[in-house]
Amino acid sequence: MRTNFKMGFKAEDSQGRTKDTITSDVTTLLLPLLFVFGFFAFEEVGSLLYILTGILGGFHSVAERFLSHNPPPIRMSNWGGNFQYSTQNIQYPRTANEVQSIVKAAKGRMRVLGTRHSFSTIADSADTIICTTHLNRILGLDPSIPSVTVEPGITYTGLVPFLDTIGFALPNLASSAEITVGGASQTGAHGSGITLGSLATQIRSLKMVLANGSFATFGPDNPELKAVALGLGVFGVITQVELMIQPSFKTINQVFFDMPQENVYRHFTQIQNSGYTVQLFTDFSNLSNWNQVWVNVKSDNNTMVDQQNFFGAVKGNSQISPIAALPGRYVMEYYKEQPWYYGMLDYRLGLSGSNGDEIQTEWFFPYQNAVPAIKAISKLGAIIAPDLYTMLVRSIEADDLWMSPQYQGRSVSVHFSWKPNPTAVMEHVRKIEEAIKPYEARPHWGKIHSMRPNDFLQYYPKLKDFRKLADELDPKGKFRNAFIEENVFVDSMSL
Repeated sequence: MRTNFKMGFKAEDSQGRTKDTITSDVTTLLLPLLFVFGFFAFEEVGSLLYILTGILGGFHSVAERFLSHNPPPIRMSNWGGNFQYSTQNIQYPRTANEVQSIVKAAKGRMRVLGTRHSFSTIADSADTIICTTHLNRILGLDPSIPSVTVEPGITYTGLVPFLDTIGFALPNLASSAEITVGGASQTGAHGSGITLGSLATQIRSLKMVLANGSFATFGPDNPELKAVALGLGVFGVITQVELMIQPSFKTINQVFFDMPQENVYRHFTQIQNSGYTVQLFTDFSNLSNWNQVWVNVKSDNNTMVDQQNFFGAVKGNSQISPIAALPGRYVMEYYKEQPWYYGMLDYRLGLSGSNGDEIQTEWFFPYQNAVPAIKAISKLGAIIAPDLYTMLVRSIEADDLWMSPQYQGRSVSVHFSWKPNPTAVMEHVRKIEEAIKPYEARPHWGKIHSMRPNDFLQYYPKLKDFRKLADELDPKGKFRNAFIEENVFVDSMSL
């Protein structure tokens, strides 16, 4: 039985742009209420806020009449602030039919944008950008599968409280919930967990507007879903996504400090298998130890709960952010049973972990190459430390998505949050890429890199099939841009 939801809440500012605020489902009418409840109480009242949003949702259409939804005549920056989008022609559709009209009328090329969290120019366009942040409704729930159907512009911050309230959960989340379902899946966003896939693997079906303006549905029995679920935005504009969900559960997040670096290498697989999700952080301020190891376990798994020492790392007794510049209160709480999403996120629901004053890079390695690659990077630790906030290591399960770094093989990602010093960061990036060249590195599609396409496209065995399908569905390349041309559709003779 499918349950439909018609509440259609929006979270936007007076220029029609979605804000990085408490939840993408909370309208501007609720912002004073959030201050009343208080910043630190959000997790405890998250479900109540969702219900209150529903009560006030009826006022939304009235409020809309008094708000302007036109973007300002300035060039908009991405969340990280490391580049500005190339066009002021940014469209904010509110319905699938509006998306269809925009696609049909668009001149030149176009790309699709969410909450602007990509650090690469994957979502940029010199002609037209469609921003999906007003397409943020929960459309339906089917408990028999179980699955939830949403619009692509809803953020996980908007979706998570709803699911938890009705007893359901997503298998995994990214570090921050302030990203859209559509944008996360198209760029290959992921969380942590040696048995957990990227966020795109949660997609059961999706619907999109193709380049010719027609609607297309890719269901669970359509093999092309494996291409479009992590489609890099080249097939069309997603208007509807069905996500597989599961019964809700509780977790306990264990945090250990100062793990000897040699133990990270020697016991890497044991560490990765120790919890539901596992994350390792270092800023190279101490070249002998890694700052923090987070081991998130389901509450019915008692093996880690009373452990005081974990491969030489000591159980913490205070809440400390992996990024030293951020207060400890930003991070999720430790050592107590909490809803499923607490241990998956690095920062409290509704927070991005920073104000965007950073640059992010990330590379994926086949699991068997992870330790040698991390060792090679660590040799540069003293050089990169002054410009680094933190380095984060996570494991991701294999999948069968054509342009996934995990295609048919489990991988380990090494993520960097850098201080906003572009020149220094790019110098470090080039040194890192030279050091990791022997280990089959693949850059994150949504983050900064300087690798040549022939350095990583060889590791995507379905590349030709991906290009062929893109040419069939979008023969004129309407949904491509310079980044896509240079990193995906580069002349095969140069590979």
